[in-house]
Amino acid sequence: MSNPILIKNIINKIQSTLRKGKGKKRKKENNITTHQLKILFNIEAKEYYACLNKIFLVNNENRNFLNLICKYFAQDNTFETIHKGDLNKGLFIAGSNGAGKSSSFLIIQQISKKYNLREL
Repeated sequence: MSNPILIKNIINKIQSTLRKGKGKKRKKENNITTHQLKILFNIEAKEYYACLNKIFLVNNENRNFLNLICKYFAQDNTFETIHKGDLNKGLFIAGSNGAGKSSSFLIIQQISKKYNLREL
């Protein structure tokens, strides 16, 4: 279902970046790009929803939301410049029951634990 080579390449890039920054004082930032997080999110979301006998699809209804949370957790500056958000503040997520709000955060948490990305 998932592409292990693609995942391994993403994780290797992230871990390489983390090793370069060790020992230096850095401002809190993620070492995963929005694009990398989107790939991992898509893979993990498909697996998560498959366990619930559901299908995960990115469509017009959830595309913007998923884009924004990936930008937020990747600490992407366009979250502030384009979307007028603030990376130093929390998120306020609202939506109807069953929209996938809690599931999205569980998937982000799962990515953080599974790939040892504590900065998420």
